[in-house]
Amino acid sequence: MKITIAKITIVATLGLALSLMFSCKEKDKQAANIECKELNPETQFCFKDKVYEKCGEEGTGVEYNPETQFCVCEGSAARCNYMILDKCGGKEYNTEVENCLEGEIYSICGDKNYKPSEEDCCYGTIYNSSKQFCSDISFDVADLCGGKKYNIETQFCDNGEVKNSQ
Repeated sequence: MKITIAKITIVATLGLALSLMFSCKEKDKQAANIECKELNPETQFCFKDKVYEKCGEEGTGVEYNPETQFCVCEGSAARCNYMILDKCGGKEYNTEVENCLEGEIYSICGDKNYKPSEEDCCYGTIYNSSKQFCSDISFDVADLCGGKKYNIETQFCDNGEVKNSQ
């Protein structure tokens, strides 16, 4: 009889422990599922217990893999062209001003990729700011004069010295 009681006690103890472990995991899952149960299937979907917006117009939006993809709207809100793109090196990027090349995000200058940590952009022209500058007046790139910027509309560079135009 003692053996039976011991077995029952062990089973009851294990049962209680299993039940406690189950309820902790179940609570986490229930919290996530509540969110997923409350989604609007016309505009949202559930992926790994999280709610995401579908990509596209209401009623025609599509699901995607949020771990590897993201949804972008190109154009204006009124005339949006929805697209699902692959993340770049695991990150989302702004397609209006950035591009992805071989898993790296680059800024866009005009129609070219550039790295802001290494180069600068002047109204669509890539330049080297250690030797050049961007004129906010003429929107052009000009060479520094003796290491200095100047007003290219009213000044000029003469052998490394800024002089006024007359």
